[in-house]
Amino acid sequence: MTKSKSMTRQTLYTTLMAFAILSTHWLHAQTPCAAPTAIAELNANNIRAYIRAGGNLFNDGTDGHFLHVDPTTGVVSPTTIYTASMWMGGVDPGGNIKLNAGTYGSGLWPGPFNPDGTTNEDDCANWDKVFLVNGADIAAMLAQLPGLSAAELVAQFPSIAGWPARGNPFFTGINGFDLPFNAQGLAPFYDENGDAVYNPLDGDYPAVYLQGKPPFVPAQMAWTVFNDVGFGNPGTPAGADPLRMETQLIAWVFNCNDQPVLNNTVFTSHKTIYFGSEALDSTAVALFTDFDLGCYLDDYQGCNPALNTVFTYNQDVVDGSPGSSCQGTPVFQGTVPVQSITMLNKSLDKFMYFNGSVGSSPAATTTPTTTLEHFNYLNAYWRDGSPLTYGGTGYNLNNLPPVNHAFPDDPAATAGWTMCLANMPIGDIRTLAIHNPGPFLPGGIFEYNTAWTYHPDSDLPCGLGSTFDEITLVQGLFDSAFDGVCSPLTSAFEPSLKGRITLSPNPATDAVTVQYGDVAVQQIHLFDPTGRLVRSYHHVPSGNMTLSISGLPSGLYNMQFQTTGGSWVEKLVVR
Repeated sequence: MTKSKSMTRQTLYTTLMAFAILSTHWLHAQTPCAAPTAIAELNANNIRAYIRAGGNLFNDGTDGHFLHVDPTTGVVSPTTIYTASMWMGGVDPGGNIKLNAGTYGSGLWPGPFNPDGTTNEDDCANWDKVFLVNGADIAAMLAQLPGLSAAELVAQFPSIAGWPARGNPFFTGINGFDLPFNAQGLAPFYDENGDAVYNPLDGDYPAVYLQGKPPFVPAQMAWTVFNDVGFGNPGTPAGADPLRMETQLIAWVFNCNDQPVLNNTVFTSHKTIYFGSEALDSTAVALFTDFDLGCYLDDYQGCNPALNTVFTYNQDVVDGSPGSSCQGTPVFQGTVPVQSITMLNKSLDKFMYFNGSVGSSPAATTTPTTTLEHFNYLNAYWRDGSPLTYGGTGYNLNNLPPVNHAFPDDPAATAGWTMCLANMPIGDIRTLAIHNPGPFLPGGIFEYNTAWTYHPDSDLPCGLGSTFDEITLVQGLFDSAFDGVCSPLTSAFEPSLKGRITLSPNPATDAVTVQYGDVAVQQIHLFDPTGRLVRSYHHVPSGNMTLSISGLPSGLYNMQFQTTGGSWVEKLVVR
């Protein structure tokens, strides 16, 4: 059964209430952009998650779609997230609020900006797409190189041939429109010959390429691009000044027998590019999430600032309120899980929530309807401008000093501030995991990497089971650039390659000798600690090779080996 949702949102910060808010938007004589409709499903591990054009996550336009499939029984769970998206806001030099707060599939429009920062209705229609690639297809394509013809590539691997990466010669034929030049690039890829042009026949392939990390190929990845201007549309919330921000979203999953927590996780990376002409201050970026842990009436929320994590758990041991019913919404029949969201490369500077239409909460704590109210929530203030304060619901007028995080303690603790200890009434809560990035400067690029993890072993009531341990593990794997994590390009060869490629000496200063024996190494690439390619060796002799590293700054490097059976990475410490 579909849950009723309020479809409008806006926000503003209390210290700016003195400024007059001028709600303007771009006026156009032509047909406005239509709302995006394209959807792709990530389904290569235990999670079934929808990614939508326009940046809406985990929703099909009507119902939530972040589902767990039990790997033993095949039973599909109810959704744990109804929807999620990114909110962003800032203040221009004139004191005007710029805001992007799309929710429930509204307010964000498909496509990249043109170089001059414009868009049009054709761009919206053309880019109403989510590009989906399976890692196994990449491995199969590479196994046929060289010798794969252009016609065979397009026929056998259309998702790879049609990947929207810089200079792709096959893009137009497959997608029906031209790939624009974009100074920042579009979809990421592994560039085999380093020519900065994507061509699978040269050995290039889609890959996840995060700032400061070498590229990798997961089990599955989905990519889409969108902006907050559209064409002939009001801002979001309706009438708000847009930020003029382009966002390139890639989502991916692993499928690893030796890492069960990865099989229950979806990763996302939002790469945002600011096309505005003025610096913005008082900026905030938030992951807006409407958790639905089965029944949406008995969910509790909390955060762990030290782990940069927010989470939802059930109010009691039975899903549904009262009893196990939920007005027709599917509920968990057994153990109710925990759902977490971890900001992997950014700090959780604030955690705020507001109440939906359920219950009798004070009006100041409910869904925002103006630009000011939206921006207030982005800065941990309530709709009426009063701050979040410690204890109870957090809405304590004239009571305690402001705080940044609602419900920051472990729900299993016997002291502190949690929804359990506050004995919060039932409701339908929406949350904001907030990061303050500093000024948005023209041309600035920001990347936000996130893990969305389903934790099946809770310890209700008020217990999270192994949630924090699993989050720590996911964070560690991300920090290590997923070193050793299975990939379609490496997993089949991992047992045979482990220990057969060695570096000596390690640490090294001027040179390092690589021993690989009878392993058929074709190329070697060296990535510095920021993920930048600093050395490539394309003519690799048999057995071993001594590589010069003279002049390289000290740090931890990734040395990637391309073999006939896939790629392999070893760590090198340069002194």
